[in-house]
Amino acid sequence: MVHSHDTADADRIESADGGIVATIGRILRLLARPELSKWRPVMGIAVVLTLAAAVLEVMSPIIFGEAINAVAGVGEGTLGVHAAVLGIALAIGLRFIAAALPQFRDILFSPVSQDAQRLASVDAFGHAQRLSLGFHQTRRTGALNRTI
Repeated sequence: MVHSHDTADADRIESADGGIVATIGRILRLLARPELSKWRPVMGIAVVLTLAAAVLEVMSPIIFGEAINAVAGVGEGTLGVHAAVLGIALAIGLRFIAAALPQFRDILFSPVSQDAQRLASVDAFGHAQRLSLGFHQTRRTGALNRTI
C-alpha cells in the first residue's frame, strides 16, 4: 500500500509554515505585543531563570566530579575529606537548585502564557468572524462545533 505524503491542501487554504524558526518568530511577535508590556519584567526574569538553570545543570556534575577526585586523592588529612564532603554537598545543592529553577520560572511565566493565549484566541476568533459566509458554508465549520 502506497501512502501519499502530499502536503498540498485540497481546498487550497493557506496555512502558516511549520518550521521551528517561523514558529519561534510568531511566538516572539506575540510576546512583543503592547498588550503584554506589563509582563516584560517577568519575561526577563524567566529568561534569566532558564539560563541560570542551564548553567547550574552544567556546573553541578563538574563540581561533583572535582569533589570525588578530591576524595580519591586524599590521604589521611581530615581537611581534604571535609573539603571533598563540602564539594559533594555543594554539587548536590546546585543540582537541586538547577532542578527547581525551571519550576519557579513556570510559576512566574504562567500568567504571561495565559495572557498570550487569550490574545491569540481573541485574534483567531476575530479572524474567523471576518471570513466570508461562503467560506464557512463550504468548510463544514459547524460540523466541528457539533462534534466538540
